[in-house]
Amino acid sequence: MKSAQAERLAEELHMPSLPEMMFGDNILKIQHDYGFGIEFTAIDALKCVNKYQGMIKVACAEEWQESRTEAEHTKEVVKPYDWTYTTDYKGTLLGDTVKLKVVPTTDHINTEKLKAREQIMFFEEVLLFEDELHDHGVSSLNVKIRVMPSSFFVLLRFFLRVDGVLIRMNDTRLYHEADKPYMLREYTSRESKISSLTIVDASSLSWGTRVKGFIACFTIGVLCSILGTCLLWVPRKGLILFAVFYTLGNIASLGSTVFLMGPMRQLKRMFEPTRLIATIVMLLCLVLTLCSAFWWHNKGLALIFCILQFFALAWYSISFIPFARDAVKKCFTVCVS
Repeated sequence: MKSAQAERLAEELHMPSLPEMMFGDNILKIQHDYGFGIEFTAIDALKCVNKYQGMIKVACAEEWQESRTEAEHTKEVVKPYDWTYTTDYKGTLLGDTVKLKVVPTTDHINTEKLKAREQIMFFEEVLLFEDELHDHGVSSLNVKIRVMPSSFFVLLRFFLRVDGVLIRMNDTRLYHEADKPYMLREYTSRESKISSLTIVDASSLSWGTRVKGFIACFTIGVLCSILGTCLLWVPRKGLILFAVFYTLGNIASLGSTVFLMGPMRQLKRMFEPTRLIATIVMLLCLVLTLCSAFWWHNKGLALIFCILQFFALAWYSISFIPFARDAVKKCFTVCVS
């Protein structure tokens, strides 16, 4: 949006300023052939912002005022407004209100159906506005749509983070099943002070330290794998050394993601139904490779388990990429046929 348009719109909305990144031309519209429907726009969302009162203060506000106690004018609020652009916007209805009625209901969106694996025929994310709150956080509004053969799902999310103060999320969910003559719309608002939040993975490490741990662990894993490949050509014990270092490299690479996700979340994701078999086979091959090298002294078994390690780890890794496994299956089917 151009500056002249932004100034004119801010004046129309009676707001001192608009969000830094305002996408006035972005729109998501769902419309029936008869003309009725619903759309999501940034301008209509800003119309739902409280333009005259802003109660949230940045983390350093009290210190700033204490350092300027002698200046009386610093306590005056010239133009009070919600500078976080918090909105409870739920979409704009289109068409004849006789054909499209909004009525309260006790029905809820079936989240289990949304979790079911189904082909996604269309997906799009539309950013409506975003503001960095003068480097004190972020305020954004975006809408996502996912269309499946049996239904479609829309999520409109307002997200607010004021550094050191609070986090707020206002969500509007819209769901329609192809065989139903209605859509379900749910609105939820959640807010929490930063001081009340807990770290879910119980990690006391800072994000910077965790990234460094990930890089270090992953680098060790790669170096071990390379070293194992080089030692493969050592007479007599080369194959055993390769198996050991290759296994240690995979363990280090696998453990590197613990720094990013945390131990509990890592374990939870490893043993999800979609990657349970791959995880068990991978861990079993890691143990059996070391057993073949140190206790059984069987080079052939060590090599076989290394190969199984590779395939199990690859199958485990691509499970984090949407539809990657389906693509591999199709390629394999085409090659075989």
